[in-house]
Parts: sequence; structure tokens; C-alpha cells
Amino acid sequence: MRSPSLFFKTTICALSIRLRNQYNEANFCFYLIHKNIALLYNKSKPSYSLFSIALLCMNIWTTEEEAHHLKARFEKINRAKFARDHNLRGGQAMIYQHINGLRPISMEAALIYTKGLGVTLAEISPRLAQELNSAVKQVNANTSTDTSGSFSAHTVGKVGVANDATPYLIEVRRVKLQLSARTAGFIADQIADDDHPLAFRTSWFEKNSYTPEKLVAIKIRDKSMEPALYESDTVIINTADKTPGDGEVFVVNYEGEAVVKRLVRDSGQWWLFSDNPDQRKYRKKICQGDACLIIGKVVYKQSERI
Repeated sequence: MRSPSLFFKTTICALSIRLRNQYNEANFCFYLIHKNIALLYNKSKPSYSLFSIALLCMNIWTTEEEAHHLKARFEKINRAKFARDHNLRGGQAMIYQHINGLRPISMEAALIYTKGLGVTLAEISPRLAQELNSAVKQVNANTSTDTSGSFSAHTVGKVGVANDATPYLIEVRRVKLQLSARTAGFIADQIADDDHPLAFRTSWFEKNSYTPEKLVAIKIRDKSMEPALYESDTVIINTADKTPGDGEVFVVNYEGEAVVKRLVRDSGQWWLFSDNPDQRKYRKKICQGDACLIIGKVVYKQSERI
């Protein structure tokens, strides 16, 4: 039987969090305690030790504590340069507000801090790390997609936790895109018989400042991008990144068709280039106006070609 004193300590911790209006964290602690007690009465092995629950519950920082830890990390860093280099919304002033506890750290800012400072989300804000994990767990029950082209949380996919030592995995769903010519936005039809799911650790999303619900995977349908991308390869698109980049690969709504091309800036114009050497068959096309609408940037590929 687990230590009663530890159980009561954990309960008091959860209650104190509730008094501090940290409802999500408190409810999560109560859930874990209740689950473990039920398993103990049923003589089953608990999925979480009460010791680990205590550590989890007692590791929730106030806004002031988050500010204190973040301020220490920025001690020898030029805040203005950091804000510019990482496109932090609000710039240096936002960092000042965060490190002085004048404003709670948002998820968007926290992900930028994790990438720029080379730390995990939990090291910036255990509060946000728990919120992300809780949100990810809820994805399991939802499979619908947003037809506006701005994906909701339940398009992300399933999340699995094997044991206490296994990090959360977020699955990026494979879809087929439905487009209309000269119309921004799209419909993503989820592929039901997906035998090769793409799942990544939350640290991958944090490291690259990706928002999980903004990522979607599609299959390459032709040979125009060989040898960089082969027919039947799978690519992940970051639909939040629509800013053209010279030499970068994007998925584009070109006159109602989803095409994967390399964007090239030439003579003051953006062009869609194919990597295939047969440029007579795969000619470059100008990308301008409503005839060429960027869906998102290709950020990852999966291939069976060696």
C-alpha cells in the first residue's frame, strides 16, 4: 500500500492549487489520485506512483515564479535581438512583461522561448506543458476536420502514453486536399485506412515552433519533384507558414490543383519550379494573384527511397 502521508500531501497540494485558481492542474491531480486509489483497491498496479503525482502537482509555478525562471535565462541574452531573430510578437516589450510577471506567458511565446533558449516547454512553464498534454489527450476522441482550412485541435490525431517514462506522441493525420480555383482555404479529407501513421514527440513540435493542429500530411502524386521528392512519398505541410521563401518547397493551390513545387524569385516575380531535370515536360509557372495561392510550407518528408 502506498504511503498515506504522501497521499495526503498530494491532496493538500491539489487543494492549494485549486485555491490559487489553477483549476485544470488541480483537477488533473485529483484524477490521478482517484485513479490510483481505485486500482489499489482492485489490487491492480497503479499507472502512476503517488510519488510521481506529488512531484507533478507540486511543480506548478505561479506567474511570478515563471517570470523569475525566465528572467534568469535571459540574464546574458540581448532581448531585442532575440525578439527580432525569433519573430516574437510584441518584441522586446513582450519579453520585459513576461520576465517581470506583468503578463502570463502565452503558449505561442513559450514555444518561441523553448526553441530560442534550447529548453523544454516544462522548463519555461509547467502550467503550459500540462495544458498541452491535457489538450493532446482529448484529441483521441475526435476525428473531424475543419473545412475552412484552419484546422481545429481534433484534426491532429491520436496520442499514446505507454508508461510514465514515455513522452506524449502527436499523430499528424494524412489527408486528401479538396481545393477550388482562386479560392483561399481548403477541405481536408482524412484518410481512414492509414497504415503508416506519422507520430512525433511533443518536443519536435516545441523545437520547431509548430502548432500541431496546423500540420497535415499528403502524398506526392507525380514525378515533378524528383529526385527531392518521389511519387508516393509523404510530406508534412505547415499550413501556418504561407510566407514565400526563395528556394523553399511549398504546396500551392494552382488553379484549383494542389501542386508541390519549389518557389524561386526571379526578375521580381515568384515562379513555381519542378526539381525534375526534364524541364520541357515540367515547365516553370509564374505564381501570382488568385491563380497561385500558397497552402503551406513543406517541413518534413517520409520516403521509402534510399
